[in-house]
Amino acid sequence: MIGGKSVAKLFCMFSAVVALALLGFMPGAHLAAQFTNAGAVYVLSNQPAENAVIVFHRNADGTLHRAGRFPTSGAGYGSGPNPLGSQGSLILSADNRLLFAVNAGSDSITTFAVVGDALTPLQTISSGGTQPVSLTVHRDALYVLNAGGESPNITGFRITPEPQQSKTLVPIVASTQPLPSGSAATPAEISFSPDGRAIVVTEPGANQIVSFAVSQSGRASLVNAFAATGSGPFGLAFSQNSVVLTANTANDAPQSGSMSSYRVSENAELEPVSPPVMDKQTASTWATVTDNGRIAFTSNTMSGTISSYAVSPGTGSLTLVQPTGASLVAQDGRSLMPTGMALSNDGRYLYVRNGGNQTVSGFLVHSDGSLVPVAQASGLPDTAAGIAAR
Repeated sequence: MIGGKSVAKLFCMFSAVVALALLGFMPGAHLAAQFTNAGAVYVLSNQPAENAVIVFHRNADGTLHRAGRFPTSGAGYGSGPNPLGSQGSLILSADNRLLFAVNAGSDSITTFAVVGDALTPLQTISSGGTQPVSLTVHRDALYVLNAGGESPNITGFRITPEPQQSKTLVPIVASTQPLPSGSAATPAEISFSPDGRAIVVTEPGANQIVSFAVSQSGRASLVNAFAATGSGPFGLAFSQNSVVLTANTANDAPQSGSMSSYRVSENAELEPVSPPVMDKQTASTWATVTDNGRIAFTSNTMSGTISSYAVSPGTGSLTLVQPTGASLVAQDGRSLMPTGMALSNDGRYLYVRNGGNQTVSGFLVHSDGSLVPVAQASGLPDTAAGIAAR
């Protein structure tokens, strides 16, 4: 039996230990802080037999550790460093409560509920076309880019609350719109404008950018196909003031990668702002922009580098800041094939999926766009595609 005084003594000792731990004086207290539930990074396995989302827990210091694998109940597309040939195959809703994934091998989309590091599948639904490769979301509307078949298209869905507080996708009637280039389009990404009035699609094969106007009912209608100012527009990202930036692959011509910018009007017309600003790297493919719209990044797949650009807040014009802001090259000099990027929701960390060695690299983002390596996670399948972060 333990007497009352002993119990009181033990309680005091326990309280002191807890207090010390909270103040960071206990050995290992920094480890507890390190594993604070800060966020997560998601990668699509894209495996043909069983597609799944691989989750990495993001610690407060930007480091990663694997947290789980969650099947989509669909099929992926296959192998290769850039198997889907697209950006945006995996995206989060604005509030980070939902995660959407494409199943390019079974022509469907899966919706997950996000709770901590866990994903709960809510629905798998037909994408409205063949080989879905890219997704975009604005409030309660989601559009998918279907890149396969004789008639690639975009198709819209409404995110509808259910009585059980889950959410599902419901097709928007008459929202499916074919791409004007048909099977020659080889589309790479779809994205809403910040105000939701326009949808933009890149077609690197046709060297053009296609824009659609979006009505209040969520239906998209074709506006025009614009000749790109840079060769091979692939990834795109919006900055402030409805300025859209494209990463231009230049068909992998050596040291010919670049970024361009365009202004998107209220009626979804595009007007060039910056002609291609060269980064002297090869295959500038993916694009992302910080939340304040001031810094843009592009991953240069063949060079194994990340370049950073300054975006003018007034005009949207681009200025190259660092042609090699980060290097993703193996010891033998070969590129790790950076094939996807995502910023954490606080904007502090940039995560890059490397198709050359099936890893994820993480970088701390400084206000000037400089990058400091902070994380490396491995173990992805060689079919992996897409990346999202919160």
